[in-house]
Amino acid sequence: MRRAPHFVWIALTLALPASGRQITFADLTATPPLGASRLIELAWVPGGHRFSYLQASDPKSPAALDLWVEDAEGGTRRRIIAASAVPGGSPGVSPASSPLRGYEWSPDGRAVLYWRDGNLWLYRPDSAAFAEQTRGGGEKEFPSFSPDGRRIAYVEKNDLWVLEISTGRVTRLSTDGGEAIFNGRLDWVYEEELASRSGRSYVWSPDSRCLAYLRIDDRGVPSYPIVDYLPTHATANPQHYPQPGDPNPRAAVRVVDVSARLLRQEVLPADTYAVPDLAFTPDSAAIVFPLLGRDQTHLALTRLSLADGASRTIAEESDRYWLNVSNFAAGPPKLGMPLFLRDGTYLWSSERTGFFHLYRTDPRDGKSRALTSGGWMVDFLCGIDERGGWAYVVSTRGDPRRRELARVRLDGSGFQPLSREPGTHRAELSPDGAFLLDRFSTVSRPTETRVLDARGALRRVVEASSRDLEGVELAATEWMDVTAQDGTVLHGRLVRPPGFDPARRYPVIVDVYGGPQAQTVTDAWGTTSLFDQYLAQRGYLVWQLDNRGSWGRGHAFETPVFRDLGRIELADQLSGVEALRKLPYVDAARLAMWGWSYGGYMTLYAISHSPGTWKCAVAGAPVTDWRLYDSTYTERYMRTPVENPDGYDRSSPARAARDIRARLLLLQGAADDNVHPQNLFTMIDALAKAGVSYDLQIQLGQKHGFRGAGPREYMFRRIADFFEHNL
Repeated sequence: MRRAPHFVWIALTLALPASGRQITFADLTATPPLGASRLIELAWVPGGHRFSYLQASDPKSPAALDLWVEDAEGGTRRRIIAASAVPGGSPGVSPASSPLRGYEWSPDGRAVLYWRDGNLWLYRPDSAAFAEQTRGGGEKEFPSFSPDGRRIAYVEKNDLWVLEISTGRVTRLSTDGGEAIFNGRLDWVYEEELASRSGRSYVWSPDSRCLAYLRIDDRGVPSYPIVDYLPTHATANPQHYPQPGDPNPRAAVRVVDVSARLLRQEVLPADTYAVPDLAFTPDSAAIVFPLLGRDQTHLALTRLSLADGASRTIAEESDRYWLNVSNFAAGPPKLGMPLFLRDGTYLWSSERTGFFHLYRTDPRDGKSRALTSGGWMVDFLCGIDERGGWAYVVSTRGDPRRRELARVRLDGSGFQPLSREPGTHRAELSPDGAFLLDRFSTVSRPTETRVLDARGALRRVVEASSRDLEGVELAATEWMDVTAQDGTVLHGRLVRPPGFDPARRYPVIVDVYGGPQAQTVTDAWGTTSLFDQYLAQRGYLVWQLDNRGSWGRGHAFETPVFRDLGRIELADQLSGVEALRKLPYVDAARLAMWGWSYGGYMTLYAISHSPGTWKCAVAGAPVTDWRLYDSTYTERYMRTPVENPDGYDRSSPARAARDIRARLLLLQGAADDNVHPQNLFTMIDALAKAGVSYDLQIQLGQKHGFRGAGPREYMFRRIADFFEHNL
């Protein structure tokens, strides 16, 4: 029997202030954002328990970032590099971004590597000396020290290079890089869909003698033109972008020594992904890498011997739906990336039980031991203390909306929860295993940076919650559970306007994402965004729900969307809407939906497949037909159009445009290289043929996420004005 949805009211998470300053459009586009941490790029300094971060000396100059080092125990700190002292740059021109962004410590902690104007620099704090390491040529990307600190590897013009620091000698390790050949760095689809959006694809051997890297060949991949319409003569830049069923990039794994001698090469079969998580064994004798079939249901962890070139599978994973090999919110190790310990065993994260857990495996006999288990998932590895015998993790144990700290023995015994208060933690273990540097927040509490001891006890607060929200009138956020029609419990949140009056009837804006590998209802600062707050202050209720298919609740919660994107997600969203309608203060005649990317897709799918529900809607950068999105993402959930033609037809909002009744605003960046404008043009062509009117904003020069205060403020104004006039 189908059960009617209902609400379970869980907690009031944010108290209502009596009155205060209203959030403005300038607040929505401020840098840094209201409530954000002022400490940027926290990192442990190698060798002890000091950590570093970037911080603006003047909040009005956010690009002028100084580098600071702080002692974890005592809190003493000193400025290592002042932004005003960094050499280079154009005289009299303020930098758009800090040259210190992306800095890296040398392995001995005695030098800082950073990038400026396309070239690499070293700064040595002991002598206060800056030294330019490279000069001229192309832009240097993804630099990293060798483990012994004697060399720096980097990518230039899609080739891998290595610099010897003491002599300045530069060696080119690959020679065939170009517009369609990528050495040591990833092409677009690999970076976006298989590598947590990190473009580097090389790794040093522990003995510093060689590097392993991916060579990706896009020459057989169709290209899409990214057009710049602003010059007098518009220009088109081709982007290699495989759509479902198209030829994919071809990959090879190469190992070279620092003199550029090719040691080994493994050319992969067509329609095979080399998940770009490469790892050397501790003795530097072999490289280990994951191979994933095109349908992403089978993964083989492969060991390639450098001595004889022998290749063998040391572990395998399979799933009837798909394997999750990348998660944007999580850290290593994930499925596909082994983390080797000194004894030659490795940690691997697997979803074989339906939830991600850590396993320790001996590659000699393949025997594996689970370190964690249960109906919850390990979402992040904070670090390994091999001397003490602990792995530190962040997990969903207790509540999937939260991320709690814990540690477990490396033999799988002694699981110990460490969190002292509920919320969301993101921690990193110090090199000596004595401290955790933790970022903690809740939905009502901006992020704090804290030093914890190894047992999770608070030692001191490095940065308290941001004070720039003092006096700002904030809305209330409440957790609500909805029971879907089949009995599945779904997590949602409702944002009430400040000064909420239960005797009034309020319009509702449904803020939707809904796609795989994303979780939006979390007990973390930013879950209720500043734009949510802005809308609530103007008298709207803002509702968000994590439908099936979304992240954080195990594989079985994701897989109902398989081969049929849109349908289950919308059914769950409508369960939330049905429950909202029953609330006495909800005006059921004034419901709106808005979302971006997959949320834009969900918005169009919702208004075209439940047309009587919505008064108006805003869809930003939406996929409008899954045949137009990239192959790696789309085939994971839908297979190819040849295998699943009916699923592609059913899931397309463009094919159902005639059923849209709601007022609609479409937004798109003209230079979007993720969800191409082709999606927008397909949709507006279908709307025109169906005689459906719409409003449109195309932002020239903008990509998938609009950048810059001006374009973002204009976007927010358009959305807010649209709701004011139509809701």
